[in-house]
Amino acid sequence: MAAHPTHSTSNAPKKTIDKTQSNQSIGSSMGCCGTGFGGREPASKAMSSHISLKVILPTTLHLSSKRVHELDKLKGEAPMSGGQTDAEGRHISWHSAVMLAFALMTVTSCNVDVATEQTQAETPTPATNEIVGIASVIDGDTIEIHGERIRLSGFDTPERGARCGDIDVYQTASLALADFIANRTVACAPGGTDRYNRVTATCSVNGADLGDYIVSQGWGRDWPRYSNGAYADEERAARSAQRGLWGLQCPADLWGDRNYSR
Repeated sequence: MAAHPTHSTSNAPKKTIDKTQSNQSIGSSMGCCGTGFGGREPASKAMSSHISLKVILPTTLHLSSKRVHELDKLKGEAPMSGGQTDAEGRHISWHSAVMLAFALMTVTSCNVDVATEQTQAETPTPATNEIVGIASVIDGDTIEIHGERIRLSGFDTPERGARCGDIDVYQTASLALADFIANRTVACAPGGTDRYNRVTATCSVNGADLGDYIVSQGWGRDWPRYSNGAYADEERAARSAQRGLWGLQCPADLWGDRNYSR
């Protein structure tokens, strides 16, 4: 139910300002970031130490004290003894001083809040899923970093026991990868997992793609189904130069029943 209005018994109308309205007025003038007094939601985010209060406080003090002084004049209140003096020497009542202090805290908090959000927005987000470290070579297309088994994506090398004449090409491909990596740090960008629950990833050393190297040396081949032809040029060049596997007498079933077409 709505409250009934209160009527004055005096014939001469009095110019009064309700304290609640006064507080709301101050809050409206001092509010920021969509917040303020007068029933609005207060600023609640944490303050950051990198904002200098030397820039905020003088301007805020001047504007706030001026506003409070005007309100005191409208209310017809004489400044109370024991009050405070603003930056321009005007006397401020204790009531106004309290409101001013609260307004200062709100404005300072909001200014800090905005700067904090801007700083966070400018900070780049790191690639949290990247796997980086010293790698152990399992075979020509598989490595392990920090206990995580990683299947190098987009190319294939011979399986265990595969031979071309007297050469164990499975072992040769594995050694070629190990020699290339040596003790350097490997960086991998995961793309998913395979049917053996291994992470599939494109990995590199100092920016050099491991797949590029193995396929270009002739110890592996492009697998278009997973690479979209990323290593097709390297395989073509290796075949033409008869490097690695392409210069050996290998059996027709070297690659088993795998399909290397798209």
